[in-house]
Amino acid sequence: MRWIATAFLAWVVLPLQAADLTSTNVERWIGSMPQIQSWLDSHDDAMPAPSPAAPGDLKSVFDQGVSNLRKAGLYQSFHGELKRYGYQSVEQWSDETAQISMAYLAIEMEREPITLSQLQAQLAQVEAAEGLPPEQAKAMKGMLKSTIAMMRQVRSVSVSDKQAIKPFLKQVEQVLGR
Repeated sequence: MRWIATAFLAWVVLPLQAADLTSTNVERWIGSMPQIQSWLDSHDDAMPAPSPAAPGDLKSVFDQGVSNLRKAGLYQSFHGELKRYGYQSVEQWSDETAQISMAYLAIEMEREPITLSQLQAQLAQVEAAEGLPPEQAKAMKGMLKSTIAMMRQVRSVSVSDKQAIKPFLKQVEQVLGR
């Protein structure tokens, strides 16, 4: 069941096609995230309610977060907060956060015994199951489809990004609240 928690975490991150991570990026992120998270938490009430994202569409989740900052009139204030930690823009921080999170997820998924083919087989079983209440079948299919999409995205994480965060796995895990 640990893979379900890993899959859920993937819903809040975005796969990137950015430059490879460096230890400097990871160290800055780890050092700044407690204060940045505190800022985000203190402004949570001003943010619009998030809209549901399409299953496996992690990019839209992150894009919506940036858009919500603009809608709430908090973009410039958040940008100022991020500049204190050396980020040039909200988008740079968001990309780096996503890249670190995806690298972490990739490492976690490599440790998990479940494979993409096993998930696809489970999905086929759910789709073929008779007597399963429709609500339960729909929920299970949605979860499995989302997990399959996330696993495909995690596969695109570069070896370099995974190597960059390996020395910091425990700290990244703490920042992500796992």
